Amino acid sequence: MRVCFVSHEASLGGAERALLELLLAFRSKGTESSVVLPRKGPLLEELKRLGIPCVVTRYYYWMGARTVLWKRLGAILVSAVGAIPVMLWVLKWKADLVCTNSIVVFAGALAAWTCRKPHVWFIHEFVDESYGFVPYLPFSLTMRLVDISSSLILTASKTIRQGYARYLPQSKMHTIHQAALPPTSLNYQNTSFEHGSGFNCVSLGALYPGKGHSDAVRAIGNLSKRGLLVYLTIIGGRGPDQVSLQALVRAEGVQERVFFAGFLPNPLSVMSSADAVLVCSRNEGFGRVAVEAMRLGKPVVAASSGATLELIEDGFNGLLYPPGDHEQLAEKLLMLLKSPRLRSELGEKGRHSVERFSLETYGAEAARCFNQVLRHD
Repeated sequence: MRVCFVSHEASLGGAERALLELLLAFRSKGTESSVVLPRKGPLLEELKRLGIPCVVTRYYYWMGARTVLWKRLGAILVSAVGAIPVMLWVLKWKADLVCTNSIVVFAGALAAWTCRKPHVWFIHEFVDESYGFVPYLPFSLTMRLVDISSSLILTASKTIRQGYARYLPQSKMHTIHQAALPPTSLNYQNTSFEHGSGFNCVSLGALYPGKGHSDAVRAIGNLSKRGLLVYLTIIGGRGPDQVSLQALVRAEGVQERVFFAGFLPNPLSVMSSADAVLVCSRNEGFGRVAVEAMRLGKPVVAASSGATLELIEDGFNGLLYPPGDHEQLAEKLLMLLKSPRLRSELGEKGRHSVERFSLETYGAEAARCFNQVLRHD
């Protein structure tokens, strides 16, 4: 089986890491893979290191930040043109199947349709304005196009599957949990931060409102005003929430307590030195950060929403708080700050609860689904 993957980005975000893991799993099973990328970036370098065939050709999102009609239609047109070189690669490489590793680009779907190859969408995200994703076409039409261009729709969690259940046929949808391996398994460079002897927290994710970093900043402000020595490192690339978050840090008076680290290819060392990892997302699609933190034996405090609820049971293998309720988040952190024993117990139970996410299971399930598509095509 020869599978051509189409990536929406060339960075090393969650969806791209999930793709790398699938490529590694397929390689161990003898499945041949290639990848099409829209630009150069860290993902390209990792593919070259692994010896995986890849090509860079320009194509664009068919959803993004809300904008005027003519810009949306222009993006759709440019995206359609961008599908031509993808089609040429699919033919040249003689792919049996095309898989688009995100719902935000459709060049792979169009190329597969043109080449008469089965197409699989692998959806890792919600179409949510708080994360900067709004379809350029009417939502109902977008979902209709996803439906008719797919032989199979994979989702990264049951929560994502349920979120799209109103718009896409359940008969086509199947959930596969990624392996969520620690970043060091993919040869990333370590970076470490030291803030002193206080209670260190880490919050990860691009600076979008939906990631909920404001909850973390306010919680740190709450605890700091009580005279507690707490620190927060925010790891994530730039986004529309950056200016407002920096203003919030000043308003809370925690300029010496909150640090913006930017995007780090490997946040593992920062997470390893933290006393708690925060997942404040309003609607997490999978919860990769939570899984990585739990693998490290770190206590996770997370917003009780989205796919996080598939991973964490409050008080058993982590702590949950109502999304947006920074006072409750502060209280949960206070519990951990006061009890090293609780931190240890949650971390140990968290470690055991994510053992089910493995490269072997991930690759085997994906291969089974892809082979089934080819048998029925």
